[in-house]
Amino acid sequence: MFSKKKPEVQSTFINECNGAIFNLLVLDSPITDGQPLGRMFTAIGLDEDFKKTIVDNLMADTRYPLEKRDAAVILFNLFDVMPYRRNNADAYQDIINVIQDQKLTIAYANRILLIVCKTKPYLVRPEKQGLVSSYLFPAAHSSAWQNTMTEIRKIALAKLTREVEALMTNEQKLSLLEMSKKMQIFCEHQSNYFITGAYGRTDAVIAIDALINKIKSCSPNEKSNSKKF
Repeated sequence: MFSKKKPEVQSTFINECNGAIFNLLVLDSPITDGQPLGRMFTAIGLDEDFKKTIVDNLMADTRYPLEKRDAAVILFNLFDVMPYRRNNADAYQDIINVIQDQKLTIAYANRILLIVCKTKPYLVRPEKQGLVSSYLFPAAHSSAWQNTMTEIRKIALAKLTREVEALMTNEQKLSLLEMSKKMQIFCEHQSNYFITGAYGRTDAVIAIDALINKIKSCSPNEKSNSKKF
């Protein structure tokens, strides 16, 4: 087991592992297709004690804010368990559970979804495609993934609403809502081809626009630190 190796080897690996995780969570950086992060955790036979050490080190790295450290632990745990899933349905449930996690902000929920889509493309594509459909729609989303995204989007909208309500000023609320409209978790159509309905605003973006309009329509005399809207 890797945990039996020399302490200096363990320390080097932990530093490299944690660095890779935090780099993936840089919100505006590109994600490389097929990045082998999951294999990195599982191919060397990590035992539970060693994985706990990695998690402890992630949480102890005070160079990063708590919300990013929480996201790092959530990402690590997700990629640790997914290679052992026997079917995509179990992996979909893992992703839904991650998005539901109360410690995960909407920004990092969106980032982790991007990471999954880039590094685990087999979860997004149909398991089997006919010759015609594979030619016409080579990057089509599977119906199972579309259904998963419907559930994820409901959870994400509720998460966003809670975050907006926790902000003190309408300016902060509008800023978060405008930023969220551009997130894949909200703006990408589940069916990702024009011919199958991928045009215009998504229902999630329409819902966010409704929140924006509601805030903007508030009376100028209304206190800007009102929690509810």
